[in-house]
Amino acid sequence: MAYLKFNIRLSSLGKLDRKFLLGFQKEFQKILWNAIGINALCFFDETNPKAVEIYKIPKGVYNFKKRKYCTFPLFTFSRDALLKAIKRADSDTLVKVLVITGAPLYKRNVDGPIFSDIECGNDIAIVSTSRMKGYPRGPKSIRQRLLKESLYLVGRMIGLPNCMNEGCAMKHAKNIDDIDKKNKAYCNDCLNRLYGGKI
Repeated sequence: MAYLKFNIRLSSLGKLDRKFLLGFQKEFQKILWNAIGINALCFFDETNPKAVEIYKIPKGVYNFKKRKYCTFPLFTFSRDALLKAIKRADSDTLVKVLVITGAPLYKRNVDGPIFSDIECGNDIAIVSTSRMKGYPRGPKSIRQRLLKESLYLVGRMIGLPNCMNEGCAMKHAKNIDDIDKKNKAYCNDCLNRLYGGKI
């Protein structure tokens, strides 16, 4: 990884609890530091670290037939957050945007429900908590699943491919059992790809 600093601009869409989001932000920043080993900063607001602005989901995104929200227009909506974060960052800082929502998502030309999606340019990823409810129940379980899926998305945004190693955060999850089996860390193979110049 060529950058000295890494900024994740968090953005929230729809109905989510601010306390839940702030807890996620604090824990995710620690996990990123442990997983990547560089100065990683997660924030919702560039000027106020304690501020969490929750945006309304744009009109026209909901598909009444599928009863889900299409990810593609959400990437366009989130580009503003990316541009603001890049403008404020130093030249040696890698900047990505992670959008968190509680709304059920679907991806064009993909059948079935999804946990998350990532845009083609790998600068913006969207993750939803809507499929993360299940046994064991409760906000802590949902947050742990959100942390693991978010670490997977960050890996994808910085160029890591899907991994087949058990427990690795980069192993693609098809259901919540798959997420629960993962660790909040990248395996040695993924770290070697990251720092060995293989991506």
